[in-house]
Amino acid sequence: MRVPSGKEILDIFYPYVAVNSQSGTDRENLAAAFFRSHFQGSPYFSGQPGTLGTLPVPKDPAGRSVEWALVRGRGSRTVVLMHHFDVVETEDYGSLKSLAFDPERLSRALRENPEALDAESRADLESGGFIFGRGAADMKAGGAVQMALVDEAARDPDFGGNLLLVALPDEENLSAGMRTAVDLLADLKARFGLEYVLMVNSEPHQRKDPRVGVLSG
Repeated sequence: MRVPSGKEILDIFYPYVAVNSQSGTDRENLAAAFFRSHFQGSPYFSGQPGTLGTLPVPKDPAGRSVEWALVRGRGSRTVVLMHHFDVVETEDYGSLKSLAFDPERLSRALRENPEALDAESRADLESGGFIFGRGAADMKAGGAVQMALVDEAARDPDFGGNLLLVALPDEENLSAGMRTAVDLLADLKARFGLEYVLMVNSEPHQRKDPRVGVLSG
């Protein structure tokens, strides 16, 4: 399987961040719709009925749902990728609140406003190595990487194993999405004969060395 390029990941990331999916509101459904729309356009999922789905959160007043996409390959061994698509509110952006979901415009505005950031954050901005925006780190960057990986797996006719992506609402509030996903994972395991061997939750994290990621089990 080919590794997705940076451009392919960013092409998912920027429109995903642009979705205001504030936790605890029905705006989370906009992120769920973005997820579904992305994969519904894939030839793989169009030709493999039953491998793309939605599971409503039971008795949820906001009508939220868990979204999933499964690429089936050879054998039963399965890697599960998981991320949440809800984000916290934007009040801490102050006068730049309206730009919180537009990283490019937000970065320009932050550069023009020297008082908007502390010294450490400004150094990060000026380095060009960071993207600012609500949900950019927590955690639509991780979500975009995972979606790009599923795209690549779906294009690989010789893919070994299975790749399951689960996208959740409500992580920032009461974890209703993850609690719903427990039943989903059990159902998919039985339905497709899957053997779960690894789960990856691509949350942001601090690093001692910025070039080396941290894995915790």
